Amino acid sequence: MRNLQHSEFENLRARAQYLGFLRSPHWISSGEDFDNFIVADDEGIEDSKLLIPIKHLKLGHLAEHFFMIWLQGQERYQKIAAHLQVMGQGTTLGEIDYLLYEKIQDRYLHVELAFKFYLFDPQVEGSYESKWIGPNRRDSLALKLDKLRDKQFPMLFRKETTDVMKSMKCDPKRFNQELCLKARFFVPENYDISLLEPNYRLLVAGKWIHYNAFTQEKYGSATFCIPDKNDWLIDPDQDVNFALFDWENFHAISSKLKTLTEGKRSPLCFMKTPTGCSRLFIVWW
Repeated sequence: MRNLQHSEFENLRARAQYLGFLRSPHWISSGEDFDNFIVADDEGIEDSKLLIPIKHLKLGHLAEHFFMIWLQGQERYQKIAAHLQVMGQGTTLGEIDYLLYEKIQDRYLHVELAFKFYLFDPQVEGSYESKWIGPNRRDSLALKLDKLRDKQFPMLFRKETTDVMKSMKCDPKRFNQELCLKARFFVPENYDISLLEPNYRLLVAGKWIHYNAFTQEKYGSATFCIPDKNDWLIDPDQDVNFALFDWENFHAISSKLKTLTEGKRSPLCFMKTPTGCSRLFIVWW
């Protein structure tokens, strides 16, 4: 990073984030609850399109921004609406992420988009989806799917939404509903990935450990960085991305991790060894 001009750094960072978004796998429903919308890996993007709006966006909004850039390059899709606010009696009832027309098959689509990072905790009781939790244990895959099933997708058929769509000359009954859930999953350090359900294995991006397990004996020879949350999208195992980060030794990073975990925050680390670079969540719980 120190050898790059600021504009060059921002260009490389934006491209790395965008490609990380595109290349992240999709959570695929194993049942009949959701049809899936797939964002194909496409590198045909000019970095200049990414720079101006991304600096102050949170991760979820950055994913939405990248989705729109990808969509603009797809001739098969026509955008009807994005982030359509549904209002009722002066309050916001919800939002429809995307209404699209797919030209090849002559289909109308209601697409809900999400990008999630979940950690597998086998000790959590309940459904399989409940065991995939957010880094700080504030959410889970089960809660996200429930919200989609019970609120976000049914929003299309509320009277308030129907009224808005009629003004756009759209009939909600003609729309197929599809979920685009891109995700990076993490398992306990010594967990056997083959024990996961098959459609979950491809989403595994790294491991997680408790801070107390982050020891000099095991990790002392590696170097680390704690990326900004928007940089969680970046694939650290690409040589071109190494220059985007300031790498620190075990002692320097351990001190930062101690402060973060004592504040009940679970940071993502990129860890570099002679054999490559990997992702590692350090949890406080």
